Amino acid sequence: MDLASGSENSGSIPVKKVFKTRRYAKFVEFCTKSHICSVGEVNETVLAAFEAEYNWSPKTIENIKKLISGYGAKEKGGLKNNAVSGSNSKRRKEKILSRIPGYDDPVETLPLTRRSVRGLRGAGITTVEKLLSLDFQSLYAIKDIDIRSAGEILACQGRLLASGLREKGSGDQSDGVLLHHSVISLNMSVRSTNALINHGINTVKELLDIKDRDLCAIRNIGKKSIEEIITTKNNLQRTIRSGERVMPSTREDRLKRLEESFERIPRTRREKMARDYLSCADMAALASQGFRSIPDSLHRIDEIPALFEALSRDDRTVEDFLPVLDILAFDAKEFIGGLARNIFSKKEHDRELEVLRKRCKGKTLQEISDEMSVTRERIRQIENKATRLLVKQLSDLHINLLAFIAVEHNCRSTITADELAEYLRDAEYLNGTEYLDLFIYTLKTKRIWDNYAFNKRLDVFYDTDTVPDIQIVSDLVLGLPDVIEEEQKDDLLSGISRENNLPPRLLSVEFPKVYKHVKKVYVRGNLSLARMYSYILEKYYPEGIKLSDEAALERFRRHIAEIFGGISFSEGNRALYARITSLAVLCGRGTYIHPGYISISSEIVNEIDSFIAASPRTVIPFNELFEIFQERLLNGTNVTNRYFLQGILNYYLRDKYFFTRDTVSKDGGADFTDEIEAYIKARGEVHKKELFSEFSGVSRIVFSMRIRNNEKIVYTGNGHYMYTGILKLGQYYYQIKNLLEENVEKNPASSRKILELLKKLCPQFLADNNIETHEKLYGILHFMFKEDFYFSRPYIAKLGSGEISNKTVMREHLKPYDTITIPELVELCKRHRLKYFSIRSLVKSLGDEFLRINIDTLVRIADGPDEAVLEETGKLLFEKMNGSGFVVASKIDDYSQFPHIGFEWNSFLLRAVVEKYMDGIIATIDIPVTDSHTMNSVFIDPHLEIESYEALLRMILRTRRPAKVPAGDAAAWLREQGLIIGSPPKFLLDARFPPGDEPDNPPDTATSGL
Repeated sequence: MDLASGSENSGSIPVKKVFKTRRYAKFVEFCTKSHICSVGEVNETVLAAFEAEYNWSPKTIENIKKLISGYGAKEKGGLKNNAVSGSNSKRRKEKILSRIPGYDDPVETLPLTRRSVRGLRGAGITTVEKLLSLDFQSLYAIKDIDIRSAGEILACQGRLLASGLREKGSGDQSDGVLLHHSVISLNMSVRSTNALINHGINTVKELLDIKDRDLCAIRNIGKKSIEEIITTKNNLQRTIRSGERVMPSTREDRLKRLEESFERIPRTRREKMARDYLSCADMAALASQGFRSIPDSLHRIDEIPALFEALSRDDRTVEDFLPVLDILAFDAKEFIGGLARNIFSKKEHDRELEVLRKRCKGKTLQEISDEMSVTRERIRQIENKATRLLVKQLSDLHINLLAFIAVEHNCRSTITADELAEYLRDAEYLNGTEYLDLFIYTLKTKRIWDNYAFNKRLDVFYDTDTVPDIQIVSDLVLGLPDVIEEEQKDDLLSGISRENNLPPRLLSVEFPKVYKHVKKVYVRGNLSLARMYSYILEKYYPEGIKLSDEAALERFRRHIAEIFGGISFSEGNRALYARITSLAVLCGRGTYIHPGYISISSEIVNEIDSFIAASPRTVIPFNELFEIFQERLLNGTNVTNRYFLQGILNYYLRDKYFFTRDTVSKDGGADFTDEIEAYIKARGEVHKKELFSEFSGVSRIVFSMRIRNNEKIVYTGNGHYMYTGILKLGQYYYQIKNLLEENVEKNPASSRKILELLKKLCPQFLADNNIETHEKLYGILHFMFKEDFYFSRPYIAKLGSGEISNKTVMREHLKPYDTITIPELVELCKRHRLKYFSIRSLVKSLGDEFLRINIDTLVRIADGPDEAVLEETGKLLFEKMNGSGFVVASKIDDYSQFPHIGFEWNSFLLRAVVEKYMDGIIATIDIPVTDSHTMNSVFIDPHLEIESYEALLRMILRTRRPAKVPAGDAAAWLREQGLIIGSPPKFLLDARFPPGDEPDNPPDTATSGL
C-alpha cells in the first residue's frame, strides 16, 4: 500500500489525529478494529467496506477523502491504490454494495489490497470459503503475508461474519467455515483478543466451547473484557442458532434446540421452582447481552417443556428463552472446580496461597509475619491479593453462587458453611484437597455479592434482603424454653419464623448451636438434675406432687427415665425431697407445684407486701395473712390455702423478708413467740379468745406449741394465759416448796389438794397472785418449781416419778388395801382430790387389780379363776340367754348351778368376772342409769355384733317383741324386761319412728337421743 501523503512522511500520520471531531468517531472506530493506524493505509477498499458496514452517505465519504487529501495526497482528487485503479475501485465498491459475497466468490471481490490478494492467491486461497476457513496461525505462516496484510485479512473475515454470507451449500458446511474462523476476526479489543489467544483460545469454535464461568480463570482479563467476550459469544451464537443468513431454521430445529438445552438441566432440579434459580442471576448484566425478562408463566422447572410449542414459533423467541435454560442448567460445581484449577494450580500464586492457607487455619497476621519475616502489613496485602484472585472472577460471574447453591439445598436465602463445603466436596480439583477450605474461607472473609453476607456465630451465609438483622435469630432461639419436646420443636420454630418473617432455616441452623438432643427432648445448656426435675414437675404435675407419698416419688423417677433416658439416681427420697422443694412452690401440706402454675397477679402480691411492711408486728403467721386476704385470694387466684400463700410469698418476696415454717418476719432474729409474748405482757393475763382475735387464722395447735416452750408465759386454766413478770413469788418460794415436798413424799399430789392446803397455810400468796382455781395454781407452781418436781396436770410428784395419771395415782393410794368398799374408795378420792367420772368408770378402771364381789366391796385379786370355771360360767350364761342372744343381768336370780369361785355369786360379781376374764366370749352393754348401785348390764352374744344400747333395743323390738304388745306399749314392755331403767330412750318417743314398726335401716336422726 502506497502512502497517501503530499510529503515523504505524511503517510505515517495517525488516523485519530486527522479525524478528531465526534462526527468521524465511527470511522476512527472502524479503522481501529481493522488495524488501520495511519491515513496512509486508508484507500478506496477501506472506504467501501466502511460505507457498506455503517451505511454512511456518499457525501460523508467524500468529506473523509478531502480531509486525507488535505494532508498532501500525491494525485489530485483522490487516493492512490496499487491494488485497484480508480475505475476498478468504483466498480468494486458498487459490486460490494450491491450484493453480499458468496462462498464461491474469488478473493478479488473482497475489499482487500492487491498485496493481500496476491499473498492469498500465492498460498492457494482463491475463494471466500477458503478465506473463512483460514485460521490466524495458517495466515501468519504464509510467506508473502506481512503483519499489516494479516490484520487486513482478519478484519475482512470479521466483517463478512458480521454482515452474513449468501447461502452456498449446506448449513453444516457454512457452520464448519464459521467455527474454524480466528477470534482475531471478531473485532474485539486488543486486550480481549490477546487474553483469549494467550489462554489457548484461537478459533471461534474454541471460544464457543469455553463456558462463561471459565472466562474468569483467564489471566490478565478484566471485567470489561469478560463482558465484551460474553457479548460477542452471545451474538455469534444467536447468528448461528437463528440461521438467518448462515443456517436454515425450521420449527423442528427450534424445538430441538429448546429440548436439548432443557436436557442439560439436572433431573434433581426439575421439581423445584424455576424462579428460585433465575433470581440468583444478575438480570441487569444479562439484559445487556440481549436477555429479556423472566416469563411470568414459569413455575416448576419440569413444567417448562409445556411452553416449547409456543416459544418455537420464531427464532427471536427461542433466542430470548435459551439463556433461561442456560441458567437453570448452570453447574456450580463444575464452574468452581474449573476456577480453582486455574487459580490454585499456578505456581506463581504459591506465596499468596501459603498466606491464605495459614489464615484459613486461624493464624493471626502477626504470627504469619513472624514466620515469613515480613511485616504484618505485607502479610495483609498478600492475603488480599490471594483473595482477589477468587473475588474478582466470582464477581464477574452473572450468577450469585451462594444464592444458587442455597436454592439447591431447598432454601432460597441461607446456606451454612458446612453445607457449602459438603456440596463442593466432590467438585473437580477441590475433592480431597485443602483448596476447598481456602475457597470457603475467602467467601467468609470477602463479601462478593452485596445481598449475601456471612454470620460467624451461626456459620451461615444469608440473604441480607430477606434477613436484615440476623442477630435477632439468636435472641429468638434463646427465648425458647430450656427443655423442648421433640414433637414441639418444629411447631415452635415455625411459629417464630411466621411471627418475625424469618426463614425457618436460619432458626434451624441456630437451634442445634443452643440445644442438644437428649432422648425425647432438646435441652439448652447442661442437663442437670435440677433442670430435669423442673421439667417433669411442669409436664406431669399441674396440681403439684405430694412428697410424703413414696409412690408419687417413684412415679416421678419413672417420668425422668422415660423422658431423659437411663439416669442413675443415687439420691434417696430425702435428697429428692430437698431438690424438689428448692425448685417448686409449696401449694399444700407437703405438696409442691411448679412455679409456672402459679396464678396470682403482681397487684395482689404487692397488696400483701404492703400489708406486711405496714404492720406494727415484726412476725406475722401465714394463717393470719390467709385469713385477712382470703376473699381476695379465692376470687382472683388459685391460692386456696395458707400453705400455697406461704409458698408464693417465699417465691416472690424471699429477698425482702425472712420465712419460717409458719411465719413471715421483717427481722431475721424475731419469732412469732415473741409477738405472742409481747401481746400477753402488755395485758398481764388474757383469754385465748383474745389471742385468736388478735392473731386471726392462727390455729390452736400453733398457739399451744408457741406458748408451751415460752418460759415467760403460764397457762392458768380455762383458756387463760398469764405473763410471769407480774407474779409476786419471791417471799413465798421456800414456804411453798417445803409444802410440796411434804405432800408428794409418798404419793403424787393434785393441784386441788395443794390449793386447799395453801388456803389454810399461805392465803396471802394466793391473794397476791389472784389465784382462785387449782388450774391457775398448777400453772404458777409449774413455772416456779419445774426443775424441782415432776408435773403432769393436775398432779405434782417427785422428780423421777413414772407416768402420772388418775389411774396411777389411784393405785398408789390403794397399795395398802386388799379390800375396800365403794364408800371408802369415794372418800379416798375426795381426800386426795382424785377426779373420776362415775363410780362405774372408777371401779372399771381398777378392774385389772380389783374384783367387785358385790354391790359395795372390791377385793384385790392376784390370780383369776381357772379355765374350767370360766368355761362353765360362759356355758351357763348362754343357757340363760335361752336362744335370744342376750340376758339382763338383773333378771338372773338363780346362781346355784354356777361353779365355785371363792365368793358368793351375784350380778355384780358375774359382771366383774365377764368383763375381766371373758372378753370376746361374752359382750356387755350398760343400760343408762344415774344410780351407781343399780345393776344395769346386759350380757350379749358377741356374734350379734351389737355395740350400743340403742341398737340392742332396736334388735329386740324387731325380733323379740310379742305380737300382743302394741307399738304404743313397747317402752312399758321393755321396762318389764329390765331393759329400761329410768326414762325411756328418745328414739322410742320419736313420732317418725313408731316402736314396733321400725325399718331395717332406720334414719340417722333416730339415733340422736343417745
